[in-house]
Amino acid sequence: MKKIKVIMSTDDNFVPVTAVSIISLLKYAAKDTFYDINIMSNISNENKIALQRLTKFNAQSSVNIIDICNNKNCIEIFNLAKESLKNSQISAMTFIRFFLPEIFTEDDKVLYIDVDTLVLKDLTDLYNVDVTDYYAAVVEDYIIKSACETNELVPEFNVSVNEYLQNCLHIQDGRYFNSGVMVINLKRMRAHNISEKLFSLFRSKKVQWHDQCILNTVLTGNVLFVEEKWNYFALLKKNRDASIVHFIGATKPWRLDSIYSPYSRYWWKLAKMSGFYKHIKQFNRPLKIFFAIYHKNEKMLSFSRINERQKYELKLFKLKCRFYLPEIFNKLLA
Repeated sequence: MKKIKVIMSTDDNFVPVTAVSIISLLKYAAKDTFYDINIMSNISNENKIALQRLTKFNAQSSVNIIDICNNKNCIEIFNLAKESLKNSQISAMTFIRFFLPEIFTEDDKVLYIDVDTLVLKDLTDLYNVDVTDYYAAVVEDYIIKSACETNELVPEFNVSVNEYLQNCLHIQDGRYFNSGVMVINLKRMRAHNISEKLFSLFRSKKVQWHDQCILNTVLTGNVLFVEEKWNYFALLKKNRDASIVHFIGATKPWRLDSIYSPYSRYWWKLAKMSGFYKHIKQFNRPLKIFFAIYHKNEKMLSFSRINERQKYELKLFKLKCRFYLPEIFNKLLA
């Protein structure tokens, strides 16, 4: 039996999404793979129980909830991150991974996965990647790579992406990784005091893409780049080799703009099994309006209850509908 230690981080808002990712992980596990899933969180007891019950999808697994309230460093960075992310949809809980080497002191290696992912294959091959001489195995960020090639600007810094990577983040080889999936060498990180370096930089440096930029700065030159299939962006065309699909940015299946993703239908299929389906449908009111439009249920439409942003999204959605047949949308959301 192969045991793989998986780390995720979530809060009460993201528990339903976390459940879908865990289900996908368990459903694709090989017969001889045991997933030891550890959730870094500060969630309610009700949600803890709900996540732990997901082992029903695969008896060869465990789901453990690690309460960050028991760790002084985690509480400090969580509160600081929460303050800096006031106008962001990113959860402050993602910064907790800075301290994984100090939390999982008995482990030399773990597999970290963001919760906005869909696992489509067993992850043994990824976990077995040799990271002895590296801090982590990662996948290059396709979006940033493309932005470098087209000389895009980083708005808040008013410099090109290339200049930002070189002069602000001091990335040695110009390769920026996405931190949503990482095979982390905890032993090597502990030996070089990486947790403290990450925390120190976070407190002193302003960056564009939050904790991901901090990780890129500190780990630069010491990461092993692996195949794109291990962190495949959902906004790209469907890829039969994709092993982990990552719904980055606005490409979330539970958001209106994401119903066109080729992976969304399967995500919703698993969402129906999660025990959070009704809750997930409430994440985005315009999506509820979409159902109303196509089911011709005028009673569901209550424009006085939605804000200006949601009204804008609905108008945008109507424009997009001109380019797609209604049958396609009905099929995607059936």
